[in-house]
Amino acid sequence: MKINWMTASLLALSLSIPSQPVLAEVYDQIKVIVYNLVITEQEIKIRTEAKMKGKSDFMLGTDVVAVETARAEVINQLIDEALTLHRADELGISIKAEEINAELGRFKSQNRLSDLAMEDVMEQQQTTLAEFKRSIRDKIARQRVIQQEVDSQISINDETLKTKYLSTAPHTTKVHARHILLLLRKGDSKAKEAAVLTKIKSIRQSIVAGADFGEIAVQSSQDPTVATNKGDLGFFKQKDMDPEFAKIAFSMTPGHLSGPIRTRFGYHLIEVLAKEEQPELPFAKVRDQLYKKAYSKRYETLFAQYLTNLKSKANITYR
Repeated sequence: MKINWMTASLLALSLSIPSQPVLAEVYDQIKVIVYNLVITEQEIKIRTEAKMKGKSDFMLGTDVVAVETARAEVINQLIDEALTLHRADELGISIKAEEINAELGRFKSQNRLSDLAMEDVMEQQQTTLAEFKRSIRDKIARQRVIQQEVDSQISINDETLKTKYLSTAPHTTKVHARHILLLLRKGDSKAKEAAVLTKIKSIRQSIVAGADFGEIAVQSSQDPTVATNKGDLGFFKQKDMDPEFAKIAFSMTPGHLSGPIRTRFGYHLIEVLAKEEQPELPFAKVRDQLYKKAYSKRYETLFAQYLTNLKSKANITYR
């Protein structure tokens, strides 16, 4: 069975993880020793090829600098993985067989590999199912270390996020208003329009005399949303409304009631409740994005510090 290079590379990346001392016959391939964990030339080669896969200069063997840069990055990554794996042993982290099997099942499912296809991939990579399961165990163990010693140290405060967002986000003027609408349709007679105008003037007089705006809206307004919002439109930007409606609403002082306003929909009464400078997008809409960005930034800083600390104490031998 032919296996695509991407699937093979994923497996190669999973397998090129230092987990235990290698046998004597490959000692001459050892490049780095981290405590009792070894990194071999073969591991470095597999990971470097996977990293450079598809890059034409690498395939042609012409960009020596790029290859050496990738190789150096791979060695550093393998050392980092070995350090966190050693730390897992120090912390006594153990991974259950069912966890390993579940992760193996997800790997096969995500890459659409049958049992037979999985065997073919492992044969191409010259490895065994036992070795692959060991690499899965090591990967989970390293993740547990990072969760326990890095992730657990990160706390992102929503109020801090919100304060920073409100101080830096683009702002725009928004008006909070409510209205009552009496509809007029294209082609309605002048007599009909006059009758609608008379009626909305009468409604305005009732409100000025003390009638509750919301109750009058429910009784009289022909806006389809009135049953749920009692005419309250919430905060809106000028561009979000009919131009004639917005022109009046944004020119009014909060607490005032307009006279009859004619728009393409009919006649309105507008009461402006507030006018504020607000962010273009409410914090609630961008909160998750901001949280992920802040978390990622904090994680990168703490993780780099954590690895530096591990390396400063580590027994690392280069060959």
